[in-house]
Amino acid sequence: PGPADRTTRHAAQVLSKPGSVPCHASDYVGRDDVVPLLQRGRDALGRRINLVHRLDRGASGCVVCAFADTDDATATTAALSEALSRAEKTYVALVRGQGVLGERDFKTEGWFEIDRAIKDEAGRVNDATTRFRWVASTGDPEKRASVVLARPRTGRWHQIRRHLNGLSHPILGDSSHGNSHTNREWRARGLPGARLALHLCRVSLPATELTPAIDVSCPLPDDLNVLLREHMGGTLEDASEALRAEAGLNFGVGD
Repeated sequence: PGPADRTTRHAAQVLSKPGSVPCHASDYVGRDDVVPLLQRGRDALGRRINLVHRLDRGASGCVVCAFADTDDATATTAALSEALSRAEKTYVALVRGQGVLGERDFKTEGWFEIDRAIKDEAGRVNDATTRFRWVASTGDPEKRASVVLARPRTGRWHQIRRHLNGLSHPILGDSSHGNSHTNREWRARGLPGARLALHLCRVSLPATELTPAIDVSCPLPDDLNVLLREHMGGTLEDASEALRAEAGLNFGVGD
């Protein structure tokens, strides 16, 4: 991956993580021939780095890293980690469904908040809050899908995925919290096998004593662009203004 931006100058960098690529090699995500993001970042930048946070293997988007070969590397990594706890992170998710649940039409609600506790991997219950905005839906009964923006206020395990599933709108490609029949349909339309239709498109961090403020966007990757343009009707045109204003994504509709 190439650097998403050089806003952080010499202290840190932001990488654009491809979907289906693990952040680190581990037994949890599986050890295979896919080169993890940590190694890709080191090779691309020609320097040792520490990843300050992670994304699920199937997800894509911005990953902040700190250079590990400086005298203040440990302090810089800690400062960025603390800044991330106060950051605004904006995700784009492609989900099953038309944005309707019971009498609610999410498309008419603007930004709204889901505050629902979820269990972590050890079974401990933690508070979890995510803000969502439905920006477009297909309106097609054969391809029921929507484009959703998400901003987590907390950073719990699979938080966005689980909150969306709780709204009966699981993320396309989510094998843990989604719908297997729906996933097979969208795999047949081109969603890669290990891909989760979730993209961290924008990260805005406050400045620290060691790093400047960061506001960086990662373009929507080709695989999600193809789904939007070829299989989700006019959703890209409907969503383009919100994606540009809220997520920093700029692209020409119809390009």
